[in-house]
Amino acid sequence: MHNFSESIAGKNSCISESHNATSASSFPHIRRYSPGGVIFSQGEHRNTCLQVMQGAVRRCRYSADGTRQVIGFAIAGDVIGLEEGDWDETAEAVTEVLLSPLEKAEGHGRASGNAALLRQGLGEALQTLAMLGRRTAVERLAAFLLHFADRTGQGATIDLPMSREDIADHLGINMHTASRAFSQLIRCGFIELDGPHCVCVRQPGQLGLLAGQSDCDELPPARPGRTLVHAGIRP
Repeated sequence: MHNFSESIAGKNSCISESHNATSASSFPHIRRYSPGGVIFSQGEHRNTCLQVMQGAVRRCRYSADGTRQVIGFAIAGDVIGLEEGDWDETAEAVTEVLLSPLEKAEGHGRASGNAALLRQGLGEALQTLAMLGRRTAVERLAAFLLHFADRTGQGATIDLPMSREDIADHLGINMHTASRAFSQLIRCGFIELDGPHCVCVRQPGQLGLLAGQSDCDELPPARPGRTLVHAGIRP
């Protein structure tokens, strides 16, 4: 393992390159992070919830020796920080990210009125456990692709904002193994790649069988106007 969407934006939106993001006067409650920016760190005091308004957030845990585990990805609509206590993870911006801070009461109130948010944390944890319980890297990758497609509603064309390195650390494998898993799915004709971050699912039923799902016979069609290439995904 490696060491180490609804958009709310505008020309006047706030910009912060550092850990302590600042807000623009036009959007006083919105924080913006550039790719790679640290949103909060493991062990820090948690005094607010954060709702992702745009972009993707990488949620990581680091061991004492610096080994990184990517425990999940938060995307637009997700709320981070509903739990109590200090942060037990580090959050980093994968893409440009816009976040809306919520007071604890507001975050729990918003979640209470939204069954999807209430199920979010438990569902993600169960999905990660089920995915890591799969025997092979190809099975784990198939489950990840279908789960991410379901979360984002992208259907047969899946835009993956994260790198191969992120995916590998999330699946508990190394980058070389992740590349081989992508290549195997391509050789089997289950998927095709359109550039470094776009996967087109060609045989959802077969991908679902690999992932241990039986209800993936059809996905919405891929977006037209793309030239598919058989190439390894790049970090």
